[in-house]
Amino acid sequence: MEAEARYSEFMRGGPCKESFMALHEEAGIRSEKCKEPMMMLLNCMDSHPDYHQPVMKTCLDHLVKELQGLDAMKQSFEG
Repeated sequence: MEAEARYSEFMRGGPCKESFMALHEEAGIRSEKCKEPMMMLLNCMDSHPDYHQPVMKTCLDHLVKELQGLDAMKQSFEG
């Protein structure tokens, strides 16, 4: 199962299912209409840290590693 499908399954099984579905189905991630549904989802996720914290931590850890890799690549080109 690919990462996006696993994430979608995780979100649909959690306490923020309704706001996730509103964002995903009605507004879409890249739509200009996504501001309100995105805020609803973020507020819901903030209200349920016990469910969302492990995934958010994993995403943040991955982002940090990616940024460190980009920084190392930049330094290798400069040096």
